[in-house]
Amino acid sequence: MKKTEQFQNIKLDIQTVNFDPTSATMANVRQELKKLMRLYGNIVGADVYLLETNVSELKNKVARIRVGVPGRDLFAESAANSWMQAISDVAAKLRSQIMSR
Repeated sequence: MKKTEQFQNIKLDIQTVNFDPTSATMANVRQELKKLMRLYGNIVGADVYLLETNVSELKNKVARIRVGVPGRDLFAESAANSWMQAISDVAAKLRSQIMSR
């Protein structure tokens, strides 16, 4: 599934592979992005890539997020057992990148 939407004046592209995201997963993505926007106001876009690998593996949910900002874009990736954890881990990595700017 590929979805593009306008979210609080930024372009948000969400792409999922091998599954259809639940509304809770999509809400979690928007919530974490909203937190990043409060921390760093110059975000112009975000690309979210969610991939579910082999179902029998642990940490089979992979989240990758690229945040478009002036200058070099920010990127982080994480794998976890649940979408909520993977998205939360990626957001934490992005927050630390923002803080180091």
